[in-house]
Amino acid sequence: HFVVIMGSGFDNKGKYYRFFDPGTSRENAGASHQNRFYINSDYGLSGTSVYNQATKNYVVTEVRLRP
Repeated sequence: HFVVIMGSGFDNKGKYYRFFDPGTSRENAGASHQNRFYINSDYGLSGTSVYNQATKNYVVTEVRLRP
């Protein structure tokens, strides 16, 4: 599964990176402002998508930069 990181910000949980989740046909869920990865204490990134936040926790394992 892949996502597209679209920006960053801060909220009461700390620094986050907002992402688009193209793995859903529900456009509003895939592009929700609540799709966020947070920086963990080990400096990893993890978070949930509005599309399936009750069942999935995404962990970033690879980052590809666009040339």
